[in-house]
Amino acid sequence: LANCASVFSYMSQQMNTFLTPFFLMNILLISKSDSGFIMLATPLSMMLLSPVGGRMADKYGSRRPSAIGLAIIIFGCVLMSLLKESSTVYYVIGALICFGIGNGLSVSAINTAIFSAVPKEHSGVASGMVATMRNLGQGLGVAFGGAIIAMRERAYLAKLAAGSGNEAYLLAQRDAFYFGICIVIISLTCMLLTPNARKKKS
Repeated sequence: LANCASVFSYMSQQMNTFLTPFFLMNILLISKSDSGFIMLATPLSMMLLSPVGGRMADKYGSRRPSAIGLAIIIFGCVLMSLLKESSTVYYVIGALICFGIGNGLSVSAINTAIFSAVPKEHSGVASGMVATMRNLGQGLGVAFGGAIIAMRERAYLAKLAAGSGNEAYLLAQRDAFYFGICIVIISLTCMLLTPNARKKKS
């Protein structure tokens, strides 16, 4: 269950990382370099909150920090699904910070649950599984995000009037983040069903 939670969490994270630069450059017409700086909001906030998530996992177990973190990611997906042509850069940064905070709190807790599910002598296998789930989730996040945008944008372009390319893209992006909300809810459900693991002491 913790591995499933990890896959779905990383899917939403990577889908956001993959799609947001297109919105910044193609809809808000921000330069590539400035878009890159804006995207730093997620890793910087994750870097600041990851130690907090680790301490919470040690103190309260894996459920509480993972539930709080995944709930914040859901809120970030909701904010991203509401993006419009009139949305400001500060709104996007706020949504990106939600992803960073959410991942900072949840990743440590999810990894704690995975490592606690195996005997100490198999911690190397667990470490390999953590890396596998991360890479699988990130790959699926890009694949599903790109596929949803491609299919839904084509469908919306067929319905809307000519010259509504931006509107069609925004609607397709909205659908992609609706999908993101669904998979994070699945991730949250998986973590609520796992034992409330704490870090094993040496």
